[in-house]
Parts: sequence; C-alpha cells; structure tokens
Amino acid sequence: MAYCRACGDEHPPDFSSCPKLGTSTRDGPCGTTIERYDIERFVGGGGMGTVYRARRRTDGEVVAVKLLKPELPDRDDALERFVREADAARVMRSPHVVATYECNIARDGTAYLVMEMLVGRGLQAALSPGVGLAPGRAVRLAMEVLEGLRVAHAHGVVHRDMKPANVFLRETAGGGEQAVVLDFGTSKLLFEQRSSPLTPAGTTLGTPYYMAPEQVFTPTLIDHRVDLYGTAVMLYEMLSGALPFVGTTIPEVLMKACSGAPVPLSSRVPSLPDGLLAVVAKGMARDAAARYQRAEDFIDALGALGLDEGDPRSVRPLSAAEYAEPPTLRIERLG
Repeated sequence: MAYCRACGDEHPPDFSSCPKLGTSTRDGPCGTTIERYDIERFVGGGGMGTVYRARRRTDGEVVAVKLLKPELPDRDDALERFVREADAARVMRSPHVVATYECNIARDGTAYLVMEMLVGRGLQAALSPGVGLAPGRAVRLAMEVLEGLRVAHAHGVVHRDMKPANVFLRETAGGGEQAVVLDFGTSKLLFEQRSSPLTPAGTTLGTPYYMAPEQVFTPTLIDHRVDLYGTAVMLYEMLSGALPFVGTTIPEVLMKACSGAPVPLSSRVPSLPDGLLAVVAKGMARDAAARYQRAEDFIDALGALGLDEGDPRSVRPLSAAEYAEPPTLRIERLG
C-alpha cells in the first residue's frame, strides 16, 4: 500500500489517482506541515475550502484546518471574505457554533482557518427520506441550532445557508448529541455596506430548498430572518423526512417557495400536535415580517410546546407517491 497525500489514506501502489478526491495521490497537503500544524488526513470540503484533520505541533492537540481553495475565481475577494468572516467567527462563543481558533496566511500564500475537530456525524447523515425523527428530538436539535444562530446574530453575522449539511451532531459524554452550526463561508456581516464588492450584484447565495423568498428577490437586502426560515425548513424536514416544496427542477422549487403553499406538514405527519404545526408554519412564513423576528423568539415558541424528547411516537414513512427526491442542482456561490 502507498500513502496518499491527497486524502491521507493508503491505496494500492498502482493507484495514481485518489479514489476519494479524484486528484493525484502525489498532490495534496497530507503528510506536510502548514506553519505549526501537521496535516494528517482529508475530512471534507465545500465550494470555498477543504477541511483536514491536523495536529498542532506545540501541544499535540487535534484540530480541523480548512484551506482556502487556490483555484477559486476572484480569489482576492474570496480571501478577504475568508479572513474577515473568520475574525467574526472567532468572537462567537457557543457550544452550538463550531469554535474557530485562528485564521492566517502561510508563508507560501496558503490561507488557512483552524477550528475545533468535531466527533460525530452530520445532520444530513441522520436523516432518511420519508422517515422523520421523533418530534422531541427534532425540536431539541432545532432549538440548539437556533441558539447557535442567536449568538451569530448578536455579533452581526447572518449564515445565509442553513441546511442539514451545515449542522453537525457532536457526540457528547454518555452517548448524547449536540447540534453545532458549521460553515459560515457564505455568511453576511450586517455591518458591511450593502454595496460591498464582496457580495456582487446579482449573486444568489444559499441552497434553493432552504432559501427564504427574499434571498431570491432581494439578495442584497436580506437580514438574519433568512436563517430562521432555513431552520424552520430543516425542522419540517426533520419531522417528516421530506421537504416542504418539491419539484423536478430548481425553478419549479423556487417558484413554489416564493408564490405557492408548502405541502401541509399535517398531511405528512398526522400525529404532530397542532402547536408544533403552528410554530413550523410561522417559522416558514413567506413574508419575513410574519416570521419569528429573533432566534430567541423561535426558541421560546418551541420550548413552550413542552415536548418530551423521550416521546416514543415516530412518524410514518411516506409512500413513493408522496415523497419526491429533490434535484441535486444547487444555486450557490461561495466567496
């Protein structure tokens, strides 16, 4: 077996291309050092950067290092956003926001962000099409996400891309779990000028199935309430195993979200209490003024339901006719 610098695993010696990343087994940071961090293995990545498990040389602590992709278009703008948003993330202190330790540019020009290394799995991996989570668990996870967003919003940061792929379920002592908000790579700093060149005119940021209507119509004028909308859509999905707006194309999904009505959550999960249905509906209101105006208001509404996480009720699976797998195309521009 031969060591792969692309992902940090071992592959047969005749492999010239990494089966994980599709890049050369000889190209990549694994096995190298970036400043005081030894890069060990590939963890994951998105449109803006790639995340690796690393170890700090000074004390041996395991951390996650995110490297800005060098091939990004408009890299200067991407780099500026990378650094500025990392600085904003560093001041956010919450068990429900991934901890950010430092952001620097190495001597070779590589921009890197150092974060806590989380153990567990992503929320996306915990969801199955047509099968919802127990209501108490779904509500608790939504409240934890909202607590992370409350801290972010208090520091003037709007995430703009709330979805299950950006929520991690951290393992806690005793086999528990804790929701942690990840990836502020598309976030908006509310103290930036609206005309900031870091958010080009006409750019749509987000993932269509979780985007508030104003992200489509007036993307430069959005505020923190888009995060509350996206969280409400996630809660709908956690409860039902399906999305509120489905279609065979992205324009169809966006048209329904902006002008149509969602598939009633009660029709997918008849056993849910009316109070929970009302909270989800308000969180997903098309008009931002009709939604919860603050994350803490949303948290209070969910907490007032008094749902017991130990409630054994489970939601029924959907039939093939009821569940439509959403298209995979996404509208998002990172950086």
